[in-house]
Amino acid sequence: MVLLLHEGHGATHIDFLIERDGGPLVTFRAPVGLSLLLEDGREAAFDAERLPEHRRVYLDYEGPISNNRGSVRHVATLLLDSFSESPTGLTLRVSEPPSSPGLRRSVSTWSASLISGGLWRFAGRGRLE
Repeated sequence: MVLLLHEGHGATHIDFLIERDGGPLVTFRAPVGLSLLLEDGREAAFDAERLPEHRRVYLDYEGPISNNRGSVRHVATLLLDSFSESPTGLTLRVSEPPSSPGLRRSVSTWSASLISGGLWRFAGRGRLE
């Protein structure tokens, strides 16, 4: 899973792309400053717009987007520990990539519900493991 800063095409925002089963990436547009990793015990919520699925090339891509749609820059890579979705909801569990064996890591669990159209409300909670 990656977070990309998308600038130069509408308001600056974060695109977060969720990898699943080798297919196209589930993609959302979220507010700048988004962090999907939360401190231990912290809760947060945000709204995000679901975008059409993106090609897998965006997991590693940084640079200009064709047709004058701005550019993207890598902000973070997270481990996607679990992901499930339905037409009106999804849950995901993300963690930071391990820096060393045996160290505690930050893990966040998020659930999202479709509000209307393509707008989704995410609510999450973080913890250390």
